[in-house]
Amino acid sequence: METRIFIMCAVATAMCCSQACKEGEKATIVTPNAVQLEWANAEVGVMFHYDMQVYQTDYQWRKWGTHPPAEIFNPS
Repeated sequence: METRIFIMCAVATAMCCSQACKEGEKATIVTPNAVQLEWANAEVGVMFHYDMQVYQTDYQWRKWGTHPPAEIFNPS
C-alpha cells in the first residue's frame, strides 16, 4: 500500500520536473488528492475477457487460418 503511494508521488514528481519551467517560475509538486489516495487504497480490480471460445466452442485457436467470421463475435 505504501509502495503505491510512493510510486504515485514519484510519477507525479517526475511529470512535474519534466516540464520546462520558465525562468523565474517556481516548480510545483503535484501530489494525489484524498479521492485519488482512497481509490489507490481500494485494491480492487476486475477484468472480464471474452474470447472466441465463448461464442464458438469448437474454435481451434492453435490452427492457423481457422478463425471464425467476425460476425460471431457480437456480444449482446
